[in-house]
Amino acid sequence: MNKKTWFLIAMLLLAGLILAACAAPAAGESYKDKTATIVLEENPTTGYTWSVSVDNPLVIGLNSDKFYASGDKNVVGAGGVHQYVFKAAGPGDAIITFDLGQQWDGGEKGNKILKYKVTVDENGKIASLMAM
Repeated sequence: MNKKTWFLIAMLLLAGLILAACAAPAAGESYKDKTATIVLEENPTTGYTWSVSVDNPLVIGLNSDKFYASGDKNVVGAGGVHQYVFKAAGPGDAIITFDLGQQWDGGEKGNKILKYKVTVDENGKIASLMAM
């Protein structure tokens, strides 16, 4: 093969790796060291989004959140997933509550409620994350 063919193959492989890295995360939950990640399906075009609260911010707090549209971003009404990353703050237990609803004043709330119990050990590391 000539240099142009090798270059084209290398560029295609690189493009594939970049696209794979940009893919939306899968729904679910996980934790590692001092962070926990919860990914929930969401479709903001319907007016229903997740609100999140933590009952004990001395144990864990929301570090970041981001919505990832799934499939073709040009499709009107397409949903996706919302990724929430939490960071341990100190030892103890906390409950993270997600409420799917219309987050504006007067909007419908409590369409679906999810709760997760988080335990942070004495070293500041997340020891468990369990759906309730």
